This record gives sequence, C-alpha cells and structure tokens, in this order.
Amino acid sequence: MPGTILWLRLKVVGAEAGPTGGIRIARASYIQRINTSGGVKPTTGCSEAAHVGARQLVPYETDYLFYRATNRVE
Repeated sequence: MPGTILWLRLKVVGAEAGPTGGIRIARASYIQRINTSGGVKPTTGCSEAAHVGARQLVPYETDYLFYRATNRVE
C-alpha cells in the first residue's frame, strides 16, 4: 500500500533471551511484520553534508508475528 513500509518476513539466524527474558522471541524461527501503516522514509533531509548523523523519527504502526517452525511430517 502506498505510504506505508513494506510487509516483511525474516528468518531468525541467531537469538538469545534479553534482560527481561524474551523467551518467545528467542524461540522464534521467523519474525513477520504485517498490517503496516506509515513509516516511509522522509522525502527531504539527506542532501547536504550538514545532514550527516541527523535523526528524524518516522512514526508507524504494525503487527509483528513471531512463530517457530516445526518438524511435523504428515
């Protein structure tokens, strides 16, 4: 959809539990971003040397799915 960041699915290649546990993320095989709204890059800003290192926050909303592959054979 125009005006939104793309949906994305990533395969987890390494993970560890965070400081508060994070066990669901650590056990995930894939992380998927869906139902996005907003988040596109700014149309101005990176054209001059003075802009190097500058930050611009871009709000967006999304849903993330964390799921684990199984070895089921049917």
